Amino acid sequence: GKWNKLNNFEFIMNRAYALNRDKLKCRVCGGWLISGTPYAHRINPNLPLNKVNRVNNLVSLHKKCFMAVNDPNYDINQFDVKAQNKIIGYREKLVISHTRNNQSALMERRVR
Repeated sequence: GKWNKLNNFEFIMNRAYALNRDKLKCRVCGGWLISGTPYAHRINPNLPLNKVNRVNNLVSLHKKCFMAVNDPNYDINQFDVKAQNKIIGYREKLVISHTRNNQSALMERRVR
């Protein structure tokens, strides 16, 4: 993924812990992550910096699965039903986190 302020030392360290926790398997399709570079996906990327890179907020994915989760226009019909449901679940969590973050920002603006 892109290198930004979220990809700090904690992220580098904890993505390895998450990969170990996930037993070298993609959390979407269940395939082995040893044939390519595993991607670390933040379940809720809008958490504060001191929480966003914690192991419990990271999941290990294949690049294709990472793209499917993060791009709502990505065609997920190529995945089996179980994987599609996981992709949809992660997408919903992204939408909820973005919505909550936007609502919080709106509330802060209103208070000012």
